[in-house]
Amino acid sequence: MSSIGDIVSAVEHGERIIHVGGIYGSAKAYLLARLAEHLPTRPIVMVCPDEDRAQALITDAQLFLPGQLGPAPRLFPDADVLPYLKLTPEPVRWADRIEILFELAHNRPTILATSASAATRFVPPKAFIANAARTVRLQEALDRDEFARWLALRGYVDVGLVGG
Repeated sequence: MSSIGDIVSAVEHGERIIHVGGIYGSAKAYLLARLAEHLPTRPIVMVCPDEDRAQALITDAQLFLPGQLGPAPRLFPDADVLPYLKLTPEPVRWADRIEILFELAHNRPTILATSASAATRFVPPKAFIANAARTVRLQEALDRDEFARWLALRGYVDVGLVGG
């Protein structure tokens, strides 16, 4: 691709993967910002070699993206625990991953940078993510038994009172 216009045009014409080379430093963040500007309703994901470079891309992109134009660029973090290990994952990191997967499953405009390892990690199927969420609002009446059944169908287990 020879220009940002060519890249935007390729995306608009249905190209799902576009390989772009020869861009250095904060020019990557500028490209991300221009894509977000020209494609405000589309999710945009940029894959970086590692999480540090993905975070640096987000930091740079925030300089080029005024907040009022759309969603702020975010990091899709790598999983901090390998599957099937009996280790507790860091809750905020996993909550961020699930929130971003939910946004992607509902085709919400999202600007993401991620590492190659995070992008290639298996995640639950799109349909599972899209259908496994429920909104609960403060002060809203909730049928406790029905909600408990809903949670149990999604793998939650009643363990009684949990203390911190």
